[in-house]
Amino acid sequence: MTAYCLLFATLFAATSARGEWFVAIMEGPVYPLLGTQARLMGEVKLQVVLDARGKALSVKVISGHSVLASAAVDNVKRWAFVRCGDNAPEDDRKIEITYSFRLEGSPNLRPRTSFRYDHPYKVTVIAEQQHWMPAGSAPR
Repeated sequence: MTAYCLLFATLFAATSARGEWFVAIMEGPVYPLLGTQARLMGEVKLQVVLDARGKALSVKVISGHSVLASAAVDNVKRWAFVRCGDNAPEDDRKIEITYSFRLEGSPNLRPRTSFRYDHPYKVTVIAEQQHWMPAGSAPR
């Protein structure tokens, strides 16, 4: 068992099924600029097929707005997963991940993005709204 697997197995042993996939390496998602400008929000569901080492082999968009889905696909391709327990057979390497994109706060010229991951496979991406008009071009 790898060190990651040992750590996750200890933390989640009481609630997890044997052989469940856990996120081992995670990079924060970026709310797409067009999404903040157009005030796009909603859920994106992805089906991810993992290789034996836990990297995304293929990602399929199940549902969601194409602008948000593109950001979610780009993000999950940078993640790595680890399986606690036996090696996964090829037909047991599919997981579904849901990204929930939300805008909060008042418009900002440089919106900040934060995210939260909740196991199993739920990512919440929160950004401030993008100011729709570039600085210095306000109507007179």
